[in-house]
Amino acid sequence: MSAKRPSASAHWHGMAALALLLVAAFASDHVSAQDDGGGADDRAALVALYNATGGDDWNRNDNWLTDRPLSEWNGVETDTQGRVTGLALLQNNLRGPLPDEIGKLKKLRDLVLVFNELSGELPASLGDLTDLVFLDLQGNALSGGIPPELGKMAKLVRMILATNQLTGVIPGELADLPELQLLTLNNNDLTGPIPSELGNAPAIEILSLGGNSLSGSIPPSLSDLDLAYLDLDFNSDLVGALPAGLDKLAAMEHLSIHGTSVCVPTDADY
Repeated sequence: MSAKRPSASAHWHGMAALALLLVAAFASDHVSAQDDGGGADDRAALVALYNATGGDDWNRNDNWLTDRPLSEWNGVETDTQGRVTGLALLQNNLRGPLPDEIGKLKKLRDLVLVFNELSGELPASLGDLTDLVFLDLQGNALSGGIPPELGKMAKLVRMILATNQLTGVIPGELADLPELQLLTLNNNDLTGPIPSELGNAPAIEILSLGGNSLSGSIPPSLSDLDLAYLDLDFNSDLVGALPAGLDKLAAMEHLSIHGTSVCVPTDADY
C-alpha cells in the first residue's frame, strides 16, 4: 500500500482502466445464442429504450425496430427461447432517460450501457431484474438517488454506477445482495455516511466510493468484509480513525483514503 497521494487525474485514469478490464471480461465471457424472436414484453421493452434514448441517432442501431429476431438487433443477446439475456450498447450515443419498461426484461443477466449520455433518474424498475448478474451504467449523466429497490437483485455480482451525477445517500439495502462482489459508486455526488449495513454484505470484495461527498466516520463493520480493494479517496468530510483491523485484512491489496480527514494509526500497514 502506498502513502503517495495520487492526483485526481491519476485516480480517474486508474478507475477507467479498471472499468475497461471489467467490460473486457464481460465481453469474453458471453456468446450470443440463437433465438426464435423473443417474448412480446422483451420486444416492447427494447422499443421503449430505443424511443427514450434517441435510437435513430445511435452510432449503431442495426435491425432495431424491425421484425428480425431480437438476437439480430445490435447489442442484444438471447437464450434459446428467444428471451433477452444480454444488452450491451457501449459508447453508442444513447441520450435521455432509461425507461421504466427496462424492468420488463425478466431474463436479463447483463446490462452494459457504459459511456453514453444517459440522463435522468435510475428507474426503480431495475430492481425487478432479479436474474441480473452484471449492471454497468458508468460514464453517463444519470442523476437523482440510487433506488433502494436495487437491493432486490438477488443474483447481482457486479454493480458499476461510477462517473455519473448521482446524489443522495448510499442505500443500506445494497447490503441485501447476497452475491454482490463488486460495488463501484465513485465519481458521483453522493452524500451522507457510508452505511454500516455494507459490513453485513457477505460477498463484497471490491468497494469503490471515491470522488463523492461522503461524511462521517468509516464504519468499523467494513472490517468484517473480505475486501481486496477499498477506495475512499477524495471524500473530504470523512473523518475519525481508520477502523482497527481494516488495514490488516488478509485479502487487502489496495486501501486508499487520500483526500479524506481520516486518521491512520501509526502502526498501520499503509
